[in-house]
Amino acid sequence: MAVYGLGNVGGPLAAAWLRAGAKIIGVDISKKLLSEIKSSTSHKKEPFISETFTKAINEGNLEVTDNGPEASKNSHIKIVAVPVGLKGKKIDLTALKSVAKDIGQGLKKGDAVLISPSLPPGTAQNIVLPIIEKYSNLKGEQDFYFIYNPERIFEGRALQDIEENYPAIVAGLGKKSQEFGEELLKMISKKGVMTFSSLANAEAEKLFEGVYRDVN
Repeated sequence: MAVYGLGNVGGPLAAAWLRAGAKIIGVDISKKLLSEIKSSTSHKKEPFISETFTKAINEGNLEVTDNGPEASKNSHIKIVAVPVGLKGKKIDLTALKSVAKDIGQGLKKGDAVLISPSLPPGTAQNIVLPIIEKYSNLKGEQDFYFIYNPERIFEGRALQDIEENYPAIVAGLGKKSQEFGEELLKMISKKGVMTFSSLANAEAEKLFEGVYRDVN
């Protein structure tokens, strides 16, 4: 697997998959963060993350890089966990679009792409997917799996949230992607999965969930 973005979301996701037995290529543009991961000083607010990374590096199950296209080429499953923020009052998809391009340049038939950030409904299918298809010359659902799996974590207990506290949300571009996503996420989510009928519905769920948490 390649995990794009190793910060507050991608770091715990990578650790969860390492604990489940996967081999991970961690991708981030921050050389400082990559250096901290290698020196066992990253993710100080999250229990077990740094220790998991150190053990995996020593055992040859984790490598880190800033080369996105190469990571896509050398992986079968790509998990996108880069930040999506605001620039003024507008959504900033710069990092997401850049990663979509990188993934497309290395994508192969039979690969899978999972998108995790909170997004306006329609973003995954109408913005991210076309970029990946353009740079890969492949079609989603027909040639590769395309899945929206939003993160459901709280800072300080992220790994526990992924593995134990909540079912994973899964939506696929089509039936094949949906079924692949369900079977995949069951491997790390002890609470199982909740499936949604479309990518946009799952994107909306994540936003409603965020509002619910903020209000409380």
